[in-house]
Amino acid sequence: MCHVKHKLNHSLKNIVNKSDDRVETIENTLSATDSFSSDNPTASTETQNRESIEHTSATENVNTNILVAAFNTMSQCVNGLQKSVDTLMTEKLYDNSKPYNLHQWYNSSNTAPPLQNTPDALHHGLNRTGVRSDDFPNVDIVSTGLQKQIIQGKDINLASLLIPSFESPQSHTILADGMEINVGNKPDPRLNRQLTIQEFIKAFGKFKRVMTSAFPGRRFELDAYEEDIIEISNFYGNKFYDYHKLFSAKASTLLQEKQIKVDWSKRDRDLMILIGAGVEINICKLCHMVDHDTKFCPLQLAEKSVSTPHLTKNSGNSDIRGRKRFYHNGKEICNNFNSLSGCNKDGRCLFLHMCSNCRNYDHSATTPINVEVLQNELRNHSDKSFVYYLCNGLKYGFDTKVSVTSLPTLECRNNLSARSQPNVVNELLRKECENGFMYGPFDTLPFSSYRVSPLGVAEGKYSKKKRLILDLSAPHQSDIHFSINELIDKDTCSMSYVKIDNAIDIILKYGRHSWLCKYDISNAFKNCPILPSQWPLFCIKWEDKYYFYVRLTFGCRSSPIIFDTLSQAICYIATNNYKVNNILHLLDDFLTIDPPHAEGERSMALMMMIFKRLNVPIAMHKTVGPVTCLEYLGIILDSEKMEARLPQEKVDRICEFISSISVKSSCSKREVLQLLGHLNFASRVILPGRSFVSYLINLSTKAKELHHFVRLNKECRIDLEFWLRFLKNWNGINMFYNSTFISSYDMELYTDASSTIDTTFQNPGTRCRHFSGTVSQNLRCNMVLKQTVEQLWTTSISKRTKDAYDIGFMHFKRYLLLNNVTFTNNLAPVSEEILIYFVAHCQTVLKLHYSTIKLYLCGIRYNYLKENCSDPLELYNGKPLPRLTLILNSVKRSQNQNKRIRLPITFDILEQIIKRLRKGVFSKFIDLMIETASVISFFGFLRCGEITVIKSEHFEPAINLCISDISFTDNIANLHLKQSKTDPFRKGIDIQLHKINSHICPYRVLKDI
Repeated sequence: MCHVKHKLNHSLKNIVNKSDDRVETIENTLSATDSFSSDNPTASTETQNRESIEHTSATENVNTNILVAAFNTMSQCVNGLQKSVDTLMTEKLYDNSKPYNLHQWYNSSNTAPPLQNTPDALHHGLNRTGVRSDDFPNVDIVSTGLQKQIIQGKDINLASLLIPSFESPQSHTILADGMEINVGNKPDPRLNRQLTIQEFIKAFGKFKRVMTSAFPGRRFELDAYEEDIIEISNFYGNKFYDYHKLFSAKASTLLQEKQIKVDWSKRDRDLMILIGAGVEINICKLCHMVDHDTKFCPLQLAEKSVSTPHLTKNSGNSDIRGRKRFYHNGKEICNNFNSLSGCNKDGRCLFLHMCSNCRNYDHSATTPINVEVLQNELRNHSDKSFVYYLCNGLKYGFDTKVSVTSLPTLECRNNLSARSQPNVVNELLRKECENGFMYGPFDTLPFSSYRVSPLGVAEGKYSKKKRLILDLSAPHQSDIHFSINELIDKDTCSMSYVKIDNAIDIILKYGRHSWLCKYDISNAFKNCPILPSQWPLFCIKWEDKYYFYVRLTFGCRSSPIIFDTLSQAICYIATNNYKVNNILHLLDDFLTIDPPHAEGERSMALMMMIFKRLNVPIAMHKTVGPVTCLEYLGIILDSEKMEARLPQEKVDRICEFISSISVKSSCSKREVLQLLGHLNFASRVILPGRSFVSYLINLSTKAKELHHFVRLNKECRIDLEFWLRFLKNWNGINMFYNSTFISSYDMELYTDASSTIDTTFQNPGTRCRHFSGTVSQNLRCNMVLKQTVEQLWTTSISKRTKDAYDIGFMHFKRYLLLNNVTFTNNLAPVSEEILIYFVAHCQTVLKLHYSTIKLYLCGIRYNYLKENCSDPLELYNGKPLPRLTLILNSVKRSQNQNKRIRLPITFDILEQIIKRLRKGVFSKFIDLMIETASVISFFGFLRCGEITVIKSEHFEPAINLCISDISFTDNIANLHLKQSKTDPFRKGIDIQLHKINSHICPYRVLKDI
């Protein structure tokens, strides 16, 4: 090594002193990729004619090459090291795979040094409770996966940024020539939307902020691109989004495949020419990607190719496109007219424009509604777009809101309910065709592509009426095909329905003997036509014959909200044009309410006249009124008795269903949901019943599929027992309650030992006495003090005690409801007799111990005191209730014999525990923690709650024991308890644990952790 080093130094000196030609030799050598390659002129000369070169020159050249090789190696090492450091820093900066949680924050804030002196902490106001939310104004809810894709420069669907915390279901697929596209196993249909310019700006703003957080220098570039998009939108409308998708895909492909980064601030002239010329962008209609056509989409079914015969002049049975020719009365029928796109020649076409299957000239949208009269009645409507949407839809058909209509042909098998009842299906299909709800039967459908959905028969559970159901949610769980309902956005089809409480409020406003009238539209959804271009989406196949619906169907996600526009229009006409006040509707069910002094026949006559003028079909057997008692939405409304009732047959059905479920140990998710439907229906009248379905709701979430089974737990059985006992003993009546509640401050009752009663109602001046403790209205409106009082109430007892009190009070309310003691607010009427029976209930039914019963009674007392009521466990003079005290003493005596004797843990027992733990029971860490807790508790006389927490999320450093609470002096370990049972005000206490000469020593145990 010394010899080599000496030669390198000597060569370096010679190179410095050489002339310019030697410098050129060094530069040529540095530019070579290998210092000893065969194309090196110096090396070749040495090989061919070593004797002709002087020994000194050869030595210098060899030393030069060695030095150059050393320099190259060092340079490569430095570059590689720099790249590795940059890569690690980038991965460290943008690796968000491990989410940061509150446990980590609190641990770091407790263990890390104070940050108050750092600039960031001073700027953001960082403290032990966190920072202000408005210190960070722009926080985008973008998933980690999408952020990573944005920073990597991949093509992003901006619609995914509008969905909060969207995790992209897309999986990358490599196509020919290395083209990478995002093909989803089953992507969200919302990603297929054509964004408006407002939505684009919102989504691109999130994209821009994520990108510039990693690359701040791209701010100007992306701002310029956004300005270009806005300008394109002003000139070319919605074409701006086509430009963006093409530009983004192109930029991503160049970066991934060619390692070329595109400048987004520069417009793509080729794409602008394409957009400006009005050329339709070639976008796949299945996955909405721009790099392939629909027919080559990976989501496309691998269909069998049908070879088209070569057309010649002799092929008279086919047209120039290979389609079969059809004739009517010697004239040829236009095949373009029967295709999905239609014929664009209008009156210039030489062929007949009629259906090649049914020979019908008119296949436009049909409806029984008189659209002209409807449009005239709505001429004064303030929302012109609503009127246009409704009337245009009734004339030409409604858009069913399916996001993608060009679907590949798919035929699904009919459901078993239809296959097992062929005669019923044949009869129902015949009626559907006669009424004009569907067209058929056809041997072949007049569509190039179509969707055949499963046909089913639904039977009314109690009416036994059968109807056809089109299963538009099929195919189920398919990774290739979307169902029709999956392609309809849930958010755009969500709506709220009228409640039975709305009708009760109107009856209460008008008073007793209000007049009620009910109307029902027959074949509700099927009065609205479907857009003819969407007929191929609603096809069925039965006995090798095809049919397709031309009216809205039951089972389509968008049918309710589309039909509801017609119902809203009828309500508007009745209210504004004919002064029919107080009209309610739930889809096809209408209810009018008139005051007692009015003529109910007027509303009935006007509504029937409106339906007749609009030619809206009415189910006469469901039309009732004017009466004072009728059934609406399954509930009997009685304005004479001012009560709402459940029909007795429905009460019996609910009881029967509950009984059938209660005897089972487990049931399917479908049965649980059916039961919840019955109970929620009953809760319309039984208002307290809403509190007794929560366990069933939680149980229904445990199973994923409807046919999966769940086990009925104890809580569910108790709720079912409550419902069954209540319904069997209930008369089915619920009085009309005013929705406006009177505050306890407006109405107060006071009693004393005298025979008089003192009342206050909304006017403090009417009472005979005034308590000095009464709070004024202004003081009650002070929100700061009110929140402080609530917080003080919360911290007045410990959390564990509060939880026990809440459980006891819940059992008390449930006990009252089970025994027909009703109450409207949170507090029930309480007396000494009720409390005595509750104690008996706790002992015999709940099997509770005396101490638990006393704890439940304390919970009742706490809740009543919190609501500003007197102590229910004491007399007016402050003494305990005498009879209740005797009953509690009796319970205590009867349970003394069952008292468990607790033996102390002696040192010998502790020694055996420690020896077993040191041999290994659990993991090394857990064994050490249990050993430490046992030894410290033994020598420090500690309670279990002083050194442990029930759950890790309940740990609070300000209350519970921490490592920082342990300190050591000479042979003494000091343990600081911040809170204990004997120190409720958290003054703190220090416990000294001395070092002892034993193998079980608390000092050594604490030293080891």
